[in-house]
Amino acid sequence: NGERLAVDPHDGNILFFGSRHDGVWRSTNAGVSWTRLERFPNIDTAEEAPPDAQRFRGNFRPQSVGIVCVLFDPRSGENGKPTGTIYAGVSISGTNFFRIVDCGWNWDSVPHQPLGLRPTHAVLASGGMIYLSYGKEAGPNTMPDGAVWKYIPESDTWTDITPLKSPDSSQPFGYGAVAADPHDPSKIVVTTFARWHPHDEVFYSTNGGANWSALLQGAQWDHANA
Repeated sequence: NGERLAVDPHDGNILFFGSRHDGVWRSTNAGVSWTRLERFPNIDTAEEAPPDAQRFRGNFRPQSVGIVCVLFDPRSGENGKPTGTIYAGVSISGTNFFRIVDCGWNWDSVPHQPLGLRPTHAVLASGGMIYLSYGKEAGPNTMPDGAVWKYIPESDTWTDITPLKSPDSSQPFGYGAVAADPHDPSKIVVTTFARWHPHDEVFYSTNGGANWSALLQGAQWDHANA
């Protein structure tokens, strides 16, 4: 999951950090001191034990996963001034993607967001859209489902661009990471999460997730040095 810590692209002294169970924190002096943002939604971030927890994790200990990604939108500011729009994703299956705008302090849930899965990573592409990867659980071992979505802030529209749906079989999986080409927002890469058999996969798209290519399907694996 990540990234929890983000630096304001217009002012390097401003940091935002998403904690496991104490909300979002802000620093205006490059981390010398921190202030908790009390207006972040007071939501329960405790992890719940999945049905097969004993099978995969032994003595399962529930813990808070909390705010797993913080994202500045550099289009909403200028050099030397704080960025106005900030996003934060929370590792819960309910409403889990929030934002503040115009340098305000009130966090609102992003409209029309998908529910039922936990965000794992979020990345802002150069064209302004946001790509998010999701998993059913926080990981790393139990992951019965997942997805990849594209969000366009200007219209608050969401599109499911999942490369491969998790099958209804003994090998379910989720998605653990997403990245976008900084020079071309239509080129993106995503990775599966806990796809043990045959192996995790890296998917590559050149058209914003409309079509995907599996990069590891013909890979040769050599574990001799392990």
